[in-house]
Amino acid sequence: MLPLQRESLSQTQIYLCYDALRVYIFVGSQADPSLIQAIYKVQAFEQINMAFTEEEMFADVEESPYLTALYGLINQLRYQRQPFCALKTLLWGEQASESVMLQLCALSGKQTMITYAKDYNRFMAEMTPKQAAQASIHNRRH
Repeated sequence: MLPLQRESLSQTQIYLCYDALRVYIFVGSQADPSLIQAIYKVQAFEQINMAFTEEEMFADVEESPYLTALYGLINQLRYQRQPFCALKTLLWGEQASESVMLQLCALSGKQTMITYAKDYNRFMAEMTPKQAAQASIHNRRH
């Protein structure tokens, strides 16, 4: 399977992505209303509640072949990768959602600047010794 490219994202699609911490459902603003209804129990994209819980989403999983398939995919990801990863909704046009989604996508060959979020090791390597000591003290308290 080829990685998802940023320029291939479409407003008419719904994407299921995973980043080792969360499973994301990224909903395009022009996605099929019947799929939006099945997943989020609303009639239109504009009515989607990003805080809609997984329990609410899959409450009637047995009644919908689409929800059954989606539930199976998510649980298979959890089984094979990370059992306790959260499910999060991302929406097309919502700035924070699009930022997360773009970080999950592969860059095209035309782009030369990579803007991925820092991992813990890179973050610690860039800190000054004083900042690192303060972070260490903070981590021990929590």
